Amino acid sequence: MTNTTLPHVRHGGGTVRPYLFGSPALRDFVRTVFEATEIEAVETGNGGTHVEMRIDDAVVVLEVGGSFPPGTERTRSSVYVYVRDVDAAYARAMAAGATSIGAPEDKPYGERGAGVKDPFGNTWWIATHRGEAPAKAPSVIPPGLALYQMSIGHYASRALELAAKLGVADLLADGPRDAVDLAAAIGAHGPSLQRVLRLLTSVGIFTEDAQGRFGLEPLGELLREGVPGSMRASVMLFAGPRIQDSWRDLEYCVRTGEPAFRRTDPDADPFTAMAKDPEAAAIFDKAMATFAPMTSAAVAAAYDFSSFGTIADVGGGNGALLLGILRFNPTLRGILFDQPHVVERAHPQIADAGMTDRIQVVGGSFFGDVTPGADAYLLKHVIHDWNDEDATKILTRCRAAMPAHGRLLIVEGVYPAHVDRSMESRGAAANDVNMLVCTGGRQRSKAEFEALFAASGLRLTRIVPTMAPFCVIEGELENR
Repeated sequence: MTNTTLPHVRHGGGTVRPYLFGSPALRDFVRTVFEATEIEAVETGNGGTHVEMRIDDAVVVLEVGGSFPPGTERTRSSVYVYVRDVDAAYARAMAAGATSIGAPEDKPYGERGAGVKDPFGNTWWIATHRGEAPAKAPSVIPPGLALYQMSIGHYASRALELAAKLGVADLLADGPRDAVDLAAAIGAHGPSLQRVLRLLTSVGIFTEDAQGRFGLEPLGELLREGVPGSMRASVMLFAGPRIQDSWRDLEYCVRTGEPAFRRTDPDADPFTAMAKDPEAAAIFDKAMATFAPMTSAAVAAAYDFSSFGTIADVGGGNGALLLGILRFNPTLRGILFDQPHVVERAHPQIADAGMTDRIQVVGGSFFGDVTPGADAYLLKHVIHDWNDEDATKILTRCRAAMPAHGRLLIVEGVYPAHVDRSMESRGAAANDVNMLVCTGGRQRSKAEFEALFAASGLRLTRIVPTMAPFCVIEGELENR
């Protein structure tokens, strides 16, 4: 696909546009059911069409038709949209061949919602627009109460992680069950489990009926294993003990400027402990794979890879992102480069995708000799794990491997020039402090990326926004 720059896309830590693949029939379904209007339709290099459609004040992106490689057409999405009239949209969806997964009903938080599965396998959660919900008297939270609620945020996050770990959502896949039944299935104390589930009901994860049975809200559906858009592994990673325990040492990090793990092991790096813990590594891989389809689709839609013959994914983990990019670029070849024990986990995925002949797997360290032979070197969420000194070393090693015509591509969020209360600012600032605590790295602004590139013998050429909360930051050899 040619470069598609979307200047109106908010990036740096905000919400992500729904992204779907399908036939022209999916395009017609979205247009008819949600009375969507097309913002733009751009012909792509693979014979398809990149379509942006507006549903009320939200935007949905469709890749329609085209010769996508095998497997891409099976990608399914779970989408939450606000509409003016839930009942009318639900009726149109059913008439268009959708299957009901939740008839329209009033929700306790003042909205009316429904759920359908379209004929193409995508799940749509439909709700009244916030501005159309029944009028309520404005509620003013006293400042003290607001601070109190912020201070107990870990109550819900820890309960969420436990529910994900115990697989509660999967046990509710076939319908509501009471706490005693659930506790027997997972080996827990029924009354205590009930109390935790009620806490999660209060924040919109589960429902509880008059008989005391718990069911799934749309958010709770995403705690199930293997469903489209599943966030189970991500919840277990970010709300789990490894990251939560690191945050206990926030004061140490602020006083010393060092990440939490350095308090007990001054010579460790961010990933030493994980290498010794196969269970933690598996959760990390799954969490990263959760975002890989969206990441590869966003990168492929925004950045033109057609001038490259081979791209190296440096620090590419289990290869999920590289596989996704190669699916969108059938003539492109790849090199997966990471530590030997990490890339070892990639072989089954590469084989399952039928790409063993297109991807060369190389074990090594990006602090050592990065493998040559690629036209572009990609680092996705790698540089933000490291301080400026180590980041410069990594980029310098990549520069040494690059040919004269080569490009360096960093896929990360760009720290906003001004921090406010927007989702972009909140996401960037939260991720930045998490890097301080967990890895010793940081989120960087445009100026900081320019300085980092210059220190590594590179020149930042452009920053390409994507539909996701990150950009493609492109560089070339400084003396080119």
